[in-house]
Amino acid sequence: MTRWAFFAATLWLPLSVSAAVFSPRVQRNGEPDVWSVRSVRTLLQHPAWRDLDDATFARSLVVMFNERIAITDDAPREGNEKIAAWAEVNDPLKLWHDYGLADRTTFADAFAALWQASGRGAARIVELSESPCILAEIESGGHWGIIDPASRVVFLKTDQQLATWDDLLAGPMFWEKLGDAATFPHADSAATRAAWQKSKITRRALRAPVAHTASLLLRRGERFTRYATPQGERWQLTDAELKNKKLVAFWNETPRGPKSRAGGPAGYAHGRFDYEPSLKGDDTDVRDGVDILQNVAVTPEGLTLVKAGEGSAIFRVASPFPIVGEVGKIEDGKDDKDAAVIEIDAAGATLSYSKDFGATWISIETKTWPAKVDLTQQIAGEYGYQLRMELKGKPGEAVVRGLKMTTWVQCSPLSFPALRTGENTFRIHTGDERGLPTQAMVIDASTADENGFLRPVIRPPKEYRPGDANQRVMGPFTVRVGAPAGSQIAWMQLGGRFATKADSLKPETVTWSVATGSPQGFQPLDVGPIAAEMETTYVPETPIPALFFRVEARPALNQLRMTAHCVRTDPTPSSPWQITHRWTAGGEAREQTIVVDQQETYTVNVTDAAEGQSIEFAVPGALQK
Repeated sequence: MTRWAFFAATLWLPLSVSAAVFSPRVQRNGEPDVWSVRSVRTLLQHPAWRDLDDATFARSLVVMFNERIAITDDAPREGNEKIAAWAEVNDPLKLWHDYGLADRTTFADAFAALWQASGRGAARIVELSESPCILAEIESGGHWGIIDPASRVVFLKTDQQLATWDDLLAGPMFWEKLGDAATFPHADSAATRAAWQKSKITRRALRAPVAHTASLLLRRGERFTRYATPQGERWQLTDAELKNKKLVAFWNETPRGPKSRAGGPAGYAHGRFDYEPSLKGDDTDVRDGVDILQNVAVTPEGLTLVKAGEGSAIFRVASPFPIVGEVGKIEDGKDDKDAAVIEIDAAGATLSYSKDFGATWISIETKTWPAKVDLTQQIAGEYGYQLRMELKGKPGEAVVRGLKMTTWVQCSPLSFPALRTGENTFRIHTGDERGLPTQAMVIDASTADENGFLRPVIRPPKEYRPGDANQRVMGPFTVRVGAPAGSQIAWMQLGGRFATKADSLKPETVTWSVATGSPQGFQPLDVGPIAAEMETTYVPETPIPALFFRVEARPALNQLRMTAHCVRTDPTPSSPWQITHRWTAGGEAREQTIVVDQQETYTVNVTDAAEGQSIEFAVPGALQK
């Protein structure tokens, strides 16, 4: 039996200048920073990487990928997209942070996307009719080099240049080195070569964006605990995946859930958000964490009406990781539970929730107070939601006395900042990739959903076919993106997947333009080289309440991505925040807490192998002091 003793240490660093903490995270000294789009691009253009020749760079990228992503048979999926290839998660940042698993196709797409993001050249995908291998073909030195990312193989010629497809077919010397387990694991290199030679090859454009942001906001009374290992059986399965009998059967094998057929640890881990602001007395917690207050104020009895009539308060849960519940029967998600649980004590209140930043609200039934509501069936698979509490009556009679929101999320175990035996030095980061105190608002405008896509569109396209597998949005269209109440847009990420010309792997034209204030006087954005997957950013001179942007693509736009990075208009008072590492060593429970507010370094010394690890980021509120 494990012996639970207790060891704790606390290190104090300077106090913060704001109660809310924006995107707290830690990075071990010497390890690459792959937190955001910008940090990855900065990494790949750092002299340590930039000065590498293409072959060595490609090999290093393959190694970095394999350290963070395990290979499985079926790529993770998200959303309501009916076309399987378009629903697959292939953004390398989302794979690294959220899932940690990919099949050969998404692995190759993600690798190719990072090669292209590095600025070294274009990339495309090669599919083979007689082999399961999916290859990345990358532009290097005026030719196209072949990489098999999932098999960890970079083919080199005698001059150490990347080999082309024709080189591979003509030269047996490339295959003579592939007999050991370090390359082409679990494969017969001779059989693989024969299959490649017989194959009809299909080249296609890559379909992986580099766009995900791991941005999160912690408010007073909120903590986020990330675990190195699974905390129960919690994971994300879409309706389409549930219909895949082979996948469901594999996930039902012990250990249940996402995993690699090659064995190893579970393909998932977890995190938990716990939010419990004080609603009584001092209003600091509420001002720091609420989205909207209408005719409602904090009193010694709780949140109540300022004057007789109606009022409301809206609180948000926002996560860079998908929300997941405890899974019952895999084949039927109706018994899943505990993904998003609300505990509330109130009188004269009605509740509702929104998954689209308040565009639509759905009622939550409460029969008695206090109430405990499980929103797993409504929220699982999402990245956040809003809770609205509406009060009706007289001040002091209609009141909310207490609120607690618990949310479980799925994280990749391979990106957990693990403690190792010896001295562990970490660097603390806060703020977004531009160093700003922003919260990311991801606008869901799926082209598979007519209502979802057209909701932010103020000038519709000439033609829109939501079920089309080739060309969905044809002709120019205009979208309005507004910042949530109490905030403004500091900068904007825009991206899309575009239909390609019949004789090319690129669209014919893509034009992005933006306007502020009103949808007129649009200014074109510099989007760089035209490709099937494109991302761009817009940074106004000063934060703005709303942004209009116009898109036109030929032949068509097929998917649209929008993320608004918003700053608060009314920052809250100062408050400390904490980082706590917890682990077990030699049968003893240990922890170390750092009280910090700004980018600093700290050290955790571990004498024995650390097991059962977690890291907690917390902003204490009035109830936690």
